[in-house]
Amino acid sequence: MDLLFDTDAEYYPELVENLESGFWQHMICRVQAKYDGKVMGESYLGSVVSEDGATWTADAPDQVDDLVDQAVDEARNEAVRMLEILKADFLT
Repeated sequence: MDLLFDTDAEYYPELVENLESGFWQHMICRVQAKYDGKVMGESYLGSVVSEDGATWTADAPDQVDDLVDQAVDEARNEAVRMLEILKADFLT
């Protein structure tokens, strides 16, 4: 915890208390954009503190939307890259 959060911050004692009691959870958020079962794009948020994942997604819709947008953009770029390789390999 000391490596992730500012131990001198005003919120730190409350953070530690709520995490140790189990009231809050510390987690990561990973979003995957898949096509036909293959992960084409991913995005991560490495440090989330909330009661649970469902509460965090409801409380932070803009962050969730940004993660989804990033994963979908990465998936689109990967699809274009794959198409270019297929064209070069099979159409020339």
